[in-house]
Amino acid sequence: MSPDPPPEPLRPITAPTPTADADRHSGDYALEREPDAVRVLRLSATFSSEERKGPWHVPDVIEAEAVLGSVELDLRGALVTSDMLEVEYHVVLGSLEIIVPPGVEVVAENENFMGSFRHKRLKKADPVGAGFVLRLRGTNWLGSVEVIEKAMPSEGKTLQAMSRWLRAR
Repeated sequence: MSPDPPPEPLRPITAPTPTADADRHSGDYALEREPDAVRVLRLSATFSSEERKGPWHVPDVIEAEAVLGSVELDLRGALVTSDMLEVEYHVVLGSLEIIVPPGVEVVAENENFMGSFRHKRLKKADPVGAGFVLRLRGTNWLGSVEVIEKAMPSEGKTLQAMSRWLRAR
């Protein structure tokens, strides 16, 4: 019986070399990314809920899945950098709610099976700029998909409501 060979010595791990752009980023290593790469956000709510609201950066594509759960996206305070936002969804006995500011054009390619799709427009709101195009594609089985147009939240009204609430205490 021969003895086991000795283990190989450990080799040091070398850090990647910084790129030419790294000097601009305070010594951080620059992230390599394809120039035409599509940024995707995947949200899944199974027996639960997912919510995005307030200031957040919206990628090019959102993939949402709600199975006996709910996904809510509020785009009024979000930073949408592209002209078209694609939302690909799959809803089964759940709900998908997307809140958009006035002026957003909605294009929907839905497949509903005993489910509902509703686009609720705000009648008395002024559009905020030219807006962007929201393209919805997906399937809905026994669930609900809603796009709701709401006015931008007003800081003045929020402060008034808070002061009334504080005075009532």
